[in-house]
Amino acid sequence: MTFGALIDRTFRDFLEVVSEQTAQAPISSTVATGASTVTHDDVLTPEEAARLAVGAFVEINREVMFVTAYDSGTRQLTVRREMLGSPLQEHASGDMLRIAPRYTRHTVFETLADEIDGLWPGLWSVTRSEAFELENALWWVPDVYAQDIISARAQIGMSGWEPIQVHREPKLADYPDGMPIRTTSLPKNSRVQVEYRRRLVRPTSENDTLASLGLDASWDMIVIYGALATMFAGREFERETTEYLSQVLAMAVPGVELGRRSSVGAAFLRVRQNKLDNAIRALMVEYPIEVEMHDPLA
Repeated sequence: MTFGALIDRTFRDFLEVVSEQTAQAPISSTVATGASTVTHDDVLTPEEAARLAVGAFVEINREVMFVTAYDSGTRQLTVRREMLGSPLQEHASGDMLRIAPRYTRHTVFETLADEIDGLWPGLWSVTRSEAFELENALWWVPDVYAQDIISARAQIGMSGWEPIQVHREPKLADYPDGMPIRTTSLPKNSRVQVEYRRRLVRPTSENDTLASLGLDASWDMIVIYGALATMFAGREFERETTEYLSQVLAMAVPGVELGRRSSVGAAFLRVRQNKLDNAIRALMVEYPIEVEMHDPLA
């Protein structure tokens, strides 16, 4: 699954359900990065078109724009680009113009990305990589996201792989983007492989796959529920939307309800924490973190 597909799922299943739909129309031609006008196809109802007044915000892909003029006859908007911190993008004919969205795609992108970024140190991926020798007994794992070592092994000459003891060294000025490790002295031309915990990677593109970010397939709802808790905090919903979200939460974790004293955001946060705790326990069972015991009398 790509990160873009995770965004689509968040919109489809939670943000634009029942009464929360956003009016939209395809754009009629390419919008270059230097353009200041956008024209849309004639598919809007009069009520939807009326929302394209001066001062409205619209969005195409992840770029938010501010409407400074609108000609209803030609269906052309004059806009200011890159609003609300969104990225400047080129847009193709047929891309959807979303009118005054309650949740912009840019906001959802960044909120989901924040959730993934914040899962460390509770959750992490496990990676194996070959290390490169810098000098005698000092090796370097070329991964900026490497955190700590699970196991290591060495191949000496034509022999097979044998487990070895290694420990992490402080960062090296000449090799800042990786993990330096110290081994026992090994013969020349030995090979070293390290299995290590790797911090999850913050997405930078919708084309990033969840696997490339280090996100296990079973953790997607932890990320979505956490993002929803942030976006729903303090919000009031239509009754039918609240009922729908209540059903979703009840299916995710039996017994969770949206009562009078429970906001939607708080309920999603509880469900997210429940799923996160379960994922952390499962990960710790598979990869327990070793604790070094030191004798204070030694």
